[in-house]
Amino acid sequence: MKSISIIIPCYNAEKFIEKNIRFLIKIIKKEKLSYQLILIDDGSTDNTRQVIKKLSNKSIQKIFLPKNFGKSFAIKLALKSTRYKNIILIDCDLPYFNKFRLIIKKLKDGYDFVAIDRRHHRSNLKEKKLNIYQIFRYLIGKVISKIVYICLPVKLNTYDTQAGLKGIRTFKNFKKFKFLSKKFFLDLELFYIFIKYKKKFYFIPTNYKINKKSSIRFFSINSFKIIYELILVIINIRFNKYRYSNNKK
Repeated sequence: MKSISIIIPCYNAEKFIEKNIRFLIKIIKKEKLSYQLILIDDGSTDNTRQVIKKLSNKSIQKIFLPKNFGKSFAIKLALKSTRYKNIILIDCDLPYFNKFRLIIKKLKDGYDFVAIDRRHHRSNLKEKKLNIYQIFRYLIGKVISKIVYICLPVKLNTYDTQAGLKGIRTFKNFKKFKFLSKKFFLDLELFYIFIKYKKKFYFIPTNYKINKKSSIRFFSINSFKIIYELILVIINIRFNKYRYSNNKK
């Protein structure tokens, strides 16, 4: 593996995005890889767009969305712009970054899908005392994992599809797949596609924390959108609707 594309969806990250990108580039250079960084601003309401515009590096591709469409939408758009076969998806706050080089190593070793797994038996939740929001977020994560386990026609070794760091090695016709998710569950769709085509997985345990706050609010219209999208994605999976288009343009 000599090259890699890295997709970083950004939202309201003005306070740390420049520092994180410079740090990320430093680590990539240590791996001696040719790289493409795709920064996609998903309609931030702060100065994230202005900060990204000032970043000067020929290996950085910048995409700016006019409004907040959702993380899945942003990543799907960025996937179409990737130049390299090996791709890393990482959130802009660089979660689980101590495992970043291990992701690269496992892709080099020939794995097709490498992901952080908070449900791994060797993973641990660092915090002992959680606030109400953290408890709800933890429980909802467990519920989503259980739903995935029950509803997927193919059983996985993990049901943590939503961690914010994973690497994939794309294959023929990958860019032709029509993914349904716009906001929350593109990760689940990617898991299924790679299982369907019998690709090689590697899951990485981690020590992790739960954010004390988020843009997602429980018992709001956003929560119902999450549930609705999850149902639609699982229906697509159950009826095996993930096929690529043969249309030639």
